Amino acid sequence: MIVIAMTDIKIFDLNLLKALDALLVERSVTRAASRLNLSQPAVSGMLARLREAFADPLFVRGQRGIVPTERALQLAAPLRQALDELDSLFQPPFSTRRAPEAHGVLLRPIMRFTLLPCPVFHAFARLLQEYGFRSNPYPRSNWAHGSTMATSIWR
Repeated sequence: MIVIAMTDIKIFDLNLLKALDALLVERSVTRAASRLNLSQPAVSGMLARLREAFADPLFVRGQRGIVPTERALQLAAPLRQALDELDSLFQPPFSTRRAPEAHGVLLRPIMRFTLLPCPVFHAFARLLQEYGFRSNPYPRSNWAHGSTMATSIWR
């Protein structure tokens, strides 16, 4: 048996890590294959390669599928964290311009009179307008305890 050094990432197939994660979640080669949109023989082959790479059986047959070994259980949390971090690489950074949901800031009358004359607030309001926010009256029925109108700044 050839053991691949886990530090040699150049020759390790990173797709095997997704297969390992699916196997840990599903506890079945067939269900893991379905989850990965692969055939059952393909996932069985991936499991064989994982066993070589980690020099551990990783899973043994059980009554209801496969049971992870102690080594597989030790890998589960760091593997999930690594996959989540890799997934985040492909997510665009948050931007209010691209966000589909509304964002808002509610200013009650006392805040309007306190903040609106303030130059800092005007600079803040200009910045909000640049990002597509608008200022509108906000009826009392939508907020608790106060006067009849407030100003909402929303996108």
